Amino acid sequence: MSAIRLRKSDQVVAVGGRDAGKKGKVLKILPNRYRAIVEGICMVTEHQRPTRDNPKGGVIRREGTVHLSNLMLVCPRCAKPTRISHTILADGSKKRTCKRCKEII
Repeated sequence: MSAIRLRKSDQVVAVGGRDAGKKGKVLKILPNRYRAIVEGICMVTEHQRPTRDNPKGGVIRREGTVHLSNLMLVCPRCAKPTRISHTILADGSKKRTCKRCKEII
């Protein structure tokens, strides 16, 4: 597997799967499974039994996991899905850069 280039709270777009084209914010990254939980993408239905906290139980909808290969970062400057490169600045720090507009993300 390649390095994980997405981070929590990044704006991403789904490029594959049943939710292709939908945008959302990364809520959580699961690096050991190479997956992410994204707001509004890959919604799954879950049946909950009644508990003390939720006495009625019922059916809830929540976000499932999406494989990272199906997500692309949306550049905040050019607002298009982009690949990510890394640029080493003059002070020696390494920053993520948009491949389209060369802007630091």
